[in-house]
Amino acid sequence: MKYLLLLLTLALSACGGTAAPAASSTSPKAAPASSAGGYKPQPLSPAVKVKAIDAGTTSQVPLYVALDRGYFKDEGLDVELIPMADLSQAIQQVALSQVAFQVALPDPVIFNALDRGVEVKILASSTINRPVDAPAVLQVRQDLIDSGKYKGPSDLKGANIGLGAQSSQFYVERFLKRGGLGLEDVQITNVRAVDTLTAFKNKGIDAGWVTEPIASASQREGLAKTVATTGELFPGAVATTLVMAPQFAKEQPQAAQRFVIAYLRGLRDYYHAFNKKDGDKAPVVQALVNHFTVKDPALYDVIGLPSMDPNASTDPTPTWSEFQEFYLRRGITQRKVDLARYVDFSLVNAALEKLGRE
Repeated sequence: MKYLLLLLTLALSACGGTAAPAASSTSPKAAPASSAGGYKPQPLSPAVKVKAIDAGTTSQVPLYVALDRGYFKDEGLDVELIPMADLSQAIQQVALSQVAFQVALPDPVIFNALDRGVEVKILASSTINRPVDAPAVLQVRQDLIDSGKYKGPSDLKGANIGLGAQSSQFYVERFLKRGGLGLEDVQITNVRAVDTLTAFKNKGIDAGWVTEPIASASQREGLAKTVATTGELFPGAVATTLVMAPQFAKEQPQAAQRFVIAYLRGLRDYYHAFNKKDGDKAPVVQALVNHFTVKDPALYDVIGLPSMDPNASTDPTPTWSEFQEFYLRRGITQRKVDLARYVDFSLVNAALEKLGRE
C-alpha cells in the first residue's frame, strides 16, 4: 500500500499536476565530462530572464537537471519554470511569446498553431521511443484476462477504453489494427491519467492508455496488465521536442543559444545515467526528487522512463507526419503542416560544436 501511495503521488506530478519547486538550497554539482567536455561557459552579464513551461512530466528532466545543476546559471540565464498542465494553454503562451520554451508532444494543438501561421520553432528532439521503452502503455483489466474474455487485440471489440491526451488515440489505434479493429469499434472514454486506477477498480473501463508510474501501480495491485507499450507500437518515433517562442530568438539570440547548450548538458546527464547507464545517476534522480512530490529515489528505478538522443538532433518530421495524418483522418485538424519550415537544428548544431557529438 505504501508503494501504491507513493506511485500515485508521483502520478499527480507526472500526469499534469503542479510540479514541486526545486529546493533553493540545492547546490549544483560539478558537471560530468560527458555533459560539457572541455567547454568553459562564459555567462551573459547581466543575466537574461527566461521562462519555460513545466508540464510536470518525465520528458522535462533535461530542464530540471540543467536548472538544479547550475547549467543555466553557467550561461548567464535566470530560468523560471512555469507550471502548466493544460497543453493548449501552454502552446498558446509560447505562440504569444509569453513563455520562451516548451517541451512539446505531437499534439494537434501545436499543429493547429503552426497552421494558423504561428512561427514556433522546433529546436531539438527530446524523448525518443526505443523498442523497449514504456513511459506509457496500453493495459487491459486483469479480470478480463484471467477469465479468458481477453486473449488478444480482436477481443477489444466493443470495449470501453479510457484515454487522455489525443495523441494516445494514435497509439491505441495501432494496437487495435492488429486485431482487425479501429477506434470506431471501441468506446472511448476520456479518463484523466490519475483517475485510471479508480476506473480499473470500479470496472468503469475495460482497458486504458496509462502513463507511468500509474502503469506500474496497476500491475502491482493486480488491476490490469500491460499488453502494448509506446516503444513497441511506434519505435523510433520522436515523442517530444524542445520548441521556442517566435520572438525570443530575434530579441535574445545569444540567450537562445545558451539555453540550448544548457538544455543539452542536462539531457546528456540523464542519457548517461538512465539510457547508456555509464554516468552518475544520483544528481539526475535528485533533480527528479526536487521537482516531483515523491522523495524516494528508489522509485525512479521502477517506473518506465523515456529514452533520449544524446545529440538531441533526431528529426521529428517523418514520425510527426504520421501523427498529422492520423489527426486529419479523424477530423481533429484541417490541413497538414509542412514541418520542415519549423524544424531548425541550427542552435543544437552550434551547441554540439562546443560540447562535441556523441
